[in-house]
Amino acid sequence: MILEVNENNFELELNNINEKSLVLVDFWAPWCGPCKKFATILTDIDLFFKDKLRILKVNTDKNVGLSQKYNVLSIPCLILLKQNKILKRIVGCLSKNEISKIIDTYI
Repeated sequence: MILEVNENNFELELNNINEKSLVLVDFWAPWCGPCKKFATILTDIDLFFKDKLRILKVNTDKNVGLSQKYNVLSIPCLILLKQNKILKRIVGCLSKNEISKIIDTYI
C-alpha cells in the first residue's frame, strides 16, 4: 500500500514501519509529468515487493520542509531508506526494472 504522507505524519509513519523493511520515499508534485509516469511504476513495484518495501509519497509543493530536510532539489526524486538512514537517492526517470534492481541490492 502506497501512503501519501505530509510534514505532520511523516516521522510517525516512518517509525511505524518494521525496521527490517525498506522505505521508498517518492518526492513528487502534481504538475510534474515524469512524476505522474512514476505513479504506475511505483504501484507495480509496491505489488512486486509487498512486505519487503513500503512506499511513502510526499507532495513537494505542500511539504517544503520535508523536501529541504532530504535535500530534494529536483523531482521526481526517490529516496530509499532503512532504519531512517538514506541508502540511495534516485533523481529523474528510471524504468521499473532499473528501480527494482536498485531495491534488490538492499533487500
